[in-house]
Amino acid sequence: MDPRLWTFAKSLQALGYETAAARCSIYPRSGRRRTEFEHEFPKPADYLTQSGAFLEKRRDRPFCLYFCPTASAVSPPRRLPLHAGRGRSLLTPYLRDTPQVREHYARYLSETSKMDQEIGRLLAALERSGEIDRTVIAYMTDHGPSMHRAKFSLYDWGCVRACF
Repeated sequence: MDPRLWTFAKSLQALGYETAAARCSIYPRSGRRRTEFEHEFPKPADYLTQSGAFLEKRRDRPFCLYFCPTASAVSPPRRLPLHAGRGRSLLTPYLRDTPQVREHYARYLSETSKMDQEIGRLLAALERSGEIDRTVIAYMTDHGPSMHRAKFSLYDWGCVRACF
């Protein structure tokens, strides 16, 4: 990447922030882009542990951890009940209630639950650091599940959302 380009990380560093990024890189090592973060945790096997250690570290300057969980990107086979008593479906009303859709949606819910647990671990690490009350946490997504009217669409499920 051209070092003259603006990046999120460089901008924060110019303001005195320590920066770190934890995510699975989709770029091969030979073609990997420089992101300009001071610390990078790219291995899915231990990026959560490294992120937690980064958050627990005492520091004398502000910090930013850019954490990108990979849980909802790949779903292992798993069957979950998708009825909330009396046969009422938990599927979104615009999804067809078929065995294939149920299984796909169950995988998505399972992975979303895993992601919630990961974020919970990071919040606990931040709590242990004593910085949680002085930290802004932004949660964003780039798309919804890879289902009808979601990923790659402009329906509600497919649009970018952010929660602060």
